[in-house]
Amino acid sequence: MECFICDTCGQDVKIYEGVLSWLREEGKISNFLITHRNGGQRNCEVSGNNERQDLYKLTSFNGYLAFVQDLLSWWIRGFSIKDFERLKDIMNNLSIYINERLTALVGE
Repeated sequence: MECFICDTCGQDVKIYEGVLSWLREEGKISNFLITHRNGGQRNCEVSGNNERQDLYKLTSFNGYLAFVQDLLSWWIRGFSIKDFERLKDIMNNLSIYINERLTALVGE
C-alpha cells in the first residue's frame, strides 16, 4: 500500500525513500511537505524547509505518536501552525498507512 505522493515531483514515495519536512520559524511552523529524500534517485527535498523527519519513522506507531507529541509541545509553547489543512491531510495519510499495516498483521 502506498498512499504518499511527492509534493515536488508528483510520483509515489515509498516510506524508506521519503521525508516529511517543514519550515520552523520564530513562533510558527508551516510548509509541511512529503518528498523524496535528497541523495537518492530523486532530489526533491525543499531547501527552504529547516526541519525534517524520515517517513519510515513517522509510519511506525511510536514515531507517529512522538510527532503528535512534538506538535503539541510546539502549540503549548505558543507556536502557530500554518497550512493546518495540509498537515491534517498528512496526518490522516499516516494514520491510514499505520492502520492498514496493523490490520494486515492481525489478518482482518
